[in-house]
Amino acid sequence: MYRTYSTVGLRTGPFGTQGFSGRRSPISPNRQLIPAVKLDGGFPVPARPLPDLRGDFANNTDVDMIPQTDAQPTYNQASLEVQHMIARGLTVRARGRTIRGKDLLMGGHLVGINAIPITALSHRDRLYDESFRRSLRPFPHVQQIRTNYQYPGGKYRYDEGRINIQNRTRDGLSFDFEYSYRKRWDDYSGSGIQDRGDRRTAWGLSRGFRPQRLSLSYTYELPIGPGKAILARRGFLAKFISDWSVSGFTSWLSGDPIALEPLFNNTGGVVPYLRVDSVAGVDPHVPNPGPEGWFNPNAFVDPADFTLGDVSRTHPTLRNPNYSNHDIAITKRVVISQDQSVEVLVQSFNFINQGNWNDPDTEIGPSHARNANAGKIIGSRGGRVLQLGLRYHF
Repeated sequence: MYRTYSTVGLRTGPFGTQGFSGRRSPISPNRQLIPAVKLDGGFPVPARPLPDLRGDFANNTDVDMIPQTDAQPTYNQASLEVQHMIARGLTVRARGRTIRGKDLLMGGHLVGINAIPITALSHRDRLYDESFRRSLRPFPHVQQIRTNYQYPGGKYRYDEGRINIQNRTRDGLSFDFEYSYRKRWDDYSGSGIQDRGDRRTAWGLSRGFRPQRLSLSYTYELPIGPGKAILARRGFLAKFISDWSVSGFTSWLSGDPIALEPLFNNTGGVVPYLRVDSVAGVDPHVPNPGPEGWFNPNAFVDPADFTLGDVSRTHPTLRNPNYSNHDIAITKRVVISQDQSVEVLVQSFNFINQGNWNDPDTEIGPSHARNANAGKIIGSRGGRVLQLGLRYHF
């Protein structure tokens, strides 16, 4: 059991040098009706030449902030590992580990230092008026406040159980098998959160994290030829039937949690990362998930205009498709002399030609304008690759 700390350092580049970077943020006075910039007239020229060193240079733009806080990213970890040798060369290891993290570094879009409060949704269409929106911000003279992923405020939890079986080379066979079951939760993974003023509502399974993993690597020297169990006679034929080996690697990963998104976001820009609503009494699962329907999109719906969704940031039970891959290599070694040999190598990546489905379409849509592709999978990835090689040792 131990605790580790991460530093909060300053990064190189233009961050934190607002007066010298010359970064400008054109803003529309009305997001529904008026564009921020018309390119046919050219990009607006700065009112003052750069660098502009006035104290109010950054007004009405996105600004940078270096957090001045004593909070420091902290991890508390505990682990236990047990190892036992079953037989000569065969070892079993079991490991459990848990990690808790607090004050982890996040970006300003997740923190929402200058975000409009969620309670402002009651103003509805008035939120599209930029001057009114600005009056609702904690710091009305600027827009967003960026932190360059230097703001300590995220929370994290990780639990893992792992078993490993390893066989050192015996009778020409060696292998390493491992299976792990892991869970990870946080309140910041993904592109954003719905209510930045209440981070408790963002707590959920980490986006993009696959909880189960299985891997197997192996090498087997075929027991054929002189000194082996099969066809041990020496002679001209022995050069062709001996010194063959097969090796490979197989991996399997379970699907990561599905993150559902609304097709339309009518919140006046107050909620940039809106979630969807659940439909009472409708099961989100389907009996036989496949490309025509990986989950039931009718179990969800876009929230009403200027309201929040009630489904968690990542769904607690819906998962994207699994992923698997199988590679194999066959090697033939031909001895020429005591210090010279040739290896002929045949490799096949994904040799069983396993196709892995793409993730399903997760945009839902309102009840009157459904996304026809919601829940469906379009396409797959994978394909067999064959490679031949020749290696000369001298």
